[in-house]
Amino acid sequence: MSHVKIIPSTDKNYARNITQENMVIYYQKRKIEWDDQLFEQSWKDFDNFEVWCDQTRVGVVRFCIDDQDCRLRDLQIETNSQGRGIGTACLDFARQYALDNHCEKVWLRVFPENPAVKLYERAGFRTYSSGDDLCEMVMDYL
Repeated sequence: MSHVKIIPSTDKNYARNITQENMVIYYQKRKIEWDDQLFEQSWKDFDNFEVWCDQTRVGVVRFCIDDQDCRLRDLQIETNSQGRGIGTACLDFARQYALDNHCEKVWLRVFPENPAVKLYERAGFRTYSSGDDLCEMVMDYL
């Protein structure tokens, strides 16, 4: 497996761009318009990290803490870097981040047809609720 390093991020333009690129097919399908004001506010409210692999920036991971739960708000990996174990390393980081912040669970939301659902299940997430437009998943056992 490649060497993955996750560090705090200050580059919101990179985070915005990779999120828009990765999510465009899901947004188009649901006729969701990108909301730049919402992104700007989330950048201020969330803990934002860059994902590096073998000295190349390949993604972002973003969190917020809600009561005693950790919310994985974004996990975006460059398309050409997917399938290399980077997402798994990010989920290991998410588990540790939650523990470090005294959280009892890690939550995330994902579009149900997103292939990342399988990654989340392998990492220990289970489906909490699911509909046509959104699947909420939780990792209970940190």
